[in-house]
This record gives sequence, structure tokens and C-alpha cells, in this order.
Amino acid sequence: MEHKVFLELRFASPEAPVLLKSVFYAEESKKAVICLRGTTTHCNASFKWSPTAHALCIALARIAQLRDEQHKRIEVHPVLSGADGTPAAAIGRMYNRSRECPLLDIFGTDNQGKPLLYRAIRCINYRRRIPGPVEVFANTRFLLPEQIYIFLEGERIDTDAARLSNLVENLEHTWKPGNNGGAVKDKKAALRLAA
Repeated sequence: MEHKVFLELRFASPEAPVLLKSVFYAEESKKAVICLRGTTTHCNASFKWSPTAHALCIALARIAQLRDEQHKRIEVHPVLSGADGTPAAAIGRMYNRSRECPLLDIFGTDNQGKPLLYRAIRCINYRRRIPGPVEVFANTRFLLPEQIYIFLEGERIDTDAARLSNLVENLEHTWKPGNNGGAVKDKKAALRLAA
């Protein structure tokens, strides 16, 4: 059975893109989840433009770029990969914080209250219990690249490879780590991660 799912991301400022609005619809939740940046009026949830929100947008825009790839191949290669201080690690911290993270509200929840974001993208090694990078993958069994609609300054750009590529490059170029940059301040903990 094929599920009807779509995600709409609306960005402003082409040179230093910021997400203003997201709309996510999954047939199983029977309603669209509308999230607006920095406000709670006229929407289901709100979000802060943080390094984690920025990293999530990089991952989702990279997934949208894969619309012409074979779907089985997409799930084998990560859309983001990195250690501390990278967008992948920022998404890993979001996964690790689980329900405390308001960004999970962008996708809403399933019938058991689990965030649907966990179905849209998969994150490996987010707890950093083994050496190696955090890796973020698309889950095309839930959300296909062609089900991600991206708008920049009101114009849909996800079908224009050059404009979408430019957006991804600008998102990556303007991303900065959070307060601690994902760095481990405790040296003993850093040695355990490196072991």
C-alpha cells in the first residue's frame, strides 16, 4: 500500500537561506502539520532557526536533489556524514535528545506518538557509541525525493537542478555549529568516543 506523503519547505534569502515555513502531510496522520519559524500563531508548531534546524534543511534539500536516482541506491549512501561540529552531528544530537527537541514537531507524530521524522530520515551512530561519523540517510520507503517541494522566495525550485544545487551550497556555506559546536568538552568522554 502506497502512502501519500509530502513535505514543503519555504525558504527566504537566497544568499543566506533560512527556513520560514514547513508543511508536512502524511496520510496516516490525516492532517497537514504546519510549522512557522519563531511563532506559534496560525500553525501547529514553531521552530527556532538553529544549527540543528539548518542541518536538517541541508539533509532534506540533499534528499530532494536525488529525485532522479534509483531509490534503492539512495538508501545505501548517506546524504550527510561527519563527526563533531558538522551538520550530521547536529542531527545526531537531535535524535539523541528524542522528544525534547521541538524540531521533531515539523513532521508530527504517528499513532503511538513517535516522531514521523524518524521515518523520513535515518540517523546512524547518533549516540556516538562506536568510532566513526554520524551518518544521515534518506528513507525512500516513507518519503521520496520527489515528495519534497522546495520554495525559495515564493518560487518552487526543487525541479530546477541548478537552483536547488545553489540552495544546498548556500545552506552548507552558511551553516555554523551551535554553542559548543558539538565538541566534547570533557576530555575523558572524548577519549571514549575516539576509542
